Amino acid sequence: MTCSTKVSRSMTADKLRTSCSSRRRKPIVELSKSSQLVFACNAGSTRIRLISRAFLICKIFVLAGCAVKTEPPRRPATHFLVIGGGYSPDSNAIAIERNVIEFDRWLDERNVPQDRRAILFADGDDPGRDVQYDDPDAAIPEVNQVLAAVFAEEDGISDRYRTNDIKNVTGPATPERIADWFDKAAGRLRKGDRLFIFVTAHGDPAVDDISQNTSLLLWDDRKLSVEEFTAELDKLDPQIEVVTVMVQCYSGGFANIIYRGGDPSAGLSPARRCGFYSTTFDRVAAGCSPALQDDKYDEYSEPFVAAISGVEPRANVDADHDGAVSWEEAHCFALARLNTIDIPLRTSDQFLLQMTPPENTFDIKQDASPAEQDAIKKLAAALEINDPFSKDALESLEAEWTETYELLDAELVALEDKAEDARAMLERVVIQKWPELAGIWNPRAHAIVREQGDAIVSTVTNHELWEKFLKHREEVAAADERLLATERQLAKVTRLRLLLATVANRASLYRSADQAKIDQYRQLLDLERGVFAE
Repeated sequence: MTCSTKVSRSMTADKLRTSCSSRRRKPIVELSKSSQLVFACNAGSTRIRLISRAFLICKIFVLAGCAVKTEPPRRPATHFLVIGGGYSPDSNAIAIERNVIEFDRWLDERNVPQDRRAILFADGDDPGRDVQYDDPDAAIPEVNQVLAAVFAEEDGISDRYRTNDIKNVTGPATPERIADWFDKAAGRLRKGDRLFIFVTAHGDPAVDDISQNTSLLLWDDRKLSVEEFTAELDKLDPQIEVVTVMVQCYSGGFANIIYRGGDPSAGLSPARRCGFYSTTFDRVAAGCSPALQDDKYDEYSEPFVAAISGVEPRANVDADHDGAVSWEEAHCFALARLNTIDIPLRTSDQFLLQMTPPENTFDIKQDASPAEQDAIKKLAAALEINDPFSKDALESLEAEWTETYELLDAELVALEDKAEDARAMLERVVIQKWPELAGIWNPRAHAIVREQGDAIVSTVTNHELWEKFLKHREEVAAADERLLATERQLAKVTRLRLLLATVANRASLYRSADQAKIDQYRQLLDLERGVFAE
């Protein structure tokens, strides 16, 4: 977590004794003066005895005061909350489980105690099957494959389900369990502690096109909105540093946790919070797959966690060469490395976007941090841009890729129409001969598939439309891949534009006379540029 300020060492024994004496000296002096007033009213030996007794008492107080053991200052602790999983078994792909397992393994490597981490995942420790995975070796009868294609029901045909393999799971990912965790954390976490929240799940857009109050989708089709999540965070002491990393669709809406009630119009919250998000509030995110093996860095959290955990060599991430990897450096590394449709966002980006529109600001070259400079250079290289600070060059490239995308999208729609026409005709052929197959729950349907499977396969595959259908499907798949590749390039252009807008708007803010906003922004940057430490 953020720890740019090192925790001071506890006092030495000599300093401890001095401080003990200092704390006891004042009451001892007061006691002495009080005794003298009493003693002045007495005479003779009585006065001498009282003075001797007072001196003895003073001596005892001094010795006792120095003997008191003072506990060293409490060292701030870092706590971790992981929220993950789908909203149902068929949405809880193994890729999400893998993210949680890898993150938990990193916590093991850092020797984070179990009492300072919690994992709320899918259905928790319920033995029910809550994880979806694709079995590439599954034996699927040919008749099932053919009918699935003809009836457009191929999704999930090779999917399997099992209970989750998360060894340290705390409970299910439900609104009630999240609220319960924060209720308890409010009494356990103290001022100066740090909280890292990692969310790998699904998201839902805001209910309208204007609001950024997006939602996190939780187990059993439940939801937790930005405003509701902010209310949970508000249960904590505002001096507890909170860092969030969230990789669900529409996750950028949660960048508004820096505002009161999660509402940008309500002003900044006094709480110390920052966050990093896989995409903006109005876009879906990449990376949810039931495949057992996926490409490296298939979604935002993978390079981010690899950067902070040391899986990625530090030399590739430590842009300022200070020997540590900050949250900002991990974010910028992911920003440049990802080959996905994601548009990652930071809370500081959101802060500036709320203040100044990101137009006409592509001439700022000197105000980027080392991590930002590295990301700008790598994104420009990936896009083959000689001068990434040229507004004209960027807009020209964006227009070119947008035009290509629109052409490919139109081509894909036309190919899909051809494939659909052929499929629909094949479906009619099957239903005309076996009408029971029109209803999957017809008790005769399963018997027909079991008993007449070969005849069904022969009827479909020997039809003149079958080969055309297969050809159209191949064309659709190829066109879809070309469209996705173009969308990924457009995403890189958008990432670069957002990054340059952030740098330019930051420079504009610093040149302004609004010292209060400057201070607020710098505090946010300090949090984002912190590092994990124990």
